[in-house]
Amino acid sequence: MVASRENPGFLWTHNDSGDEARIFLIDTLARLRATYYLAGVEARDWEEIAWMQADGRNYLIIGDIGDNRAVRSDIAVHIIPEPRFSAFADSTSGAIVDIIPSTSIQTYKLHYEDGPRDAEAMFYDPLDEQLYIITKRELQVGLYGVKIPQESSEILTLNRKATLPFAFITAADISPGGDEILIKNLLSVYY
Repeated sequence: MVASRENPGFLWTHNDSGDEARIFLIDTLARLRATYYLAGVEARDWEEIAWMQADGRNYLIIGDIGDNRAVRSDIAVHIIPEPRFSAFADSTSGAIVDIIPSTSIQTYKLHYEDGPRDAEAMFYDPLDEQLYIITKRELQVGLYGVKIPQESSEILTLNRKATLPFAFITAADISPGGDEILIKNLLSVYY
């Protein structure tokens, strides 16, 4: 989940593998307010959603980064302008459904510099403008980064930036100012 910037008081979320390429806007009581389908996108193993700002606009980054058996030659992230929730959707009219056109979606194919990894945690650092992915299944997980957005049709390389003394990392987030990070595994949350 990630807090919405365009829709204060709401949260963005998605389903795991096996679902269609879509995101959901929910309120703080977990009521569905909107569903947005990503046209032309395949959802292989969506694991994380993050937020970034570029050129004064808010964007969502959807991480198709799961790879339980560490066999995927590449993973993907999809960047979309954050949708603004239409006020006409309320408890009497139900949740709205909309489509984000493929022309509004920027997809980056990524691969790890040292071979396939499973991951569920991702965040975008506003200070160095890098997307970070934290792997999951090593006894000491890897922190990998890549600069986005960038003009490239090539598969981008995720470079190992650090090794962290944790295992089974399942989520991460960074503060809007880039000075605080939370990392969660199956048992604890680290600040």
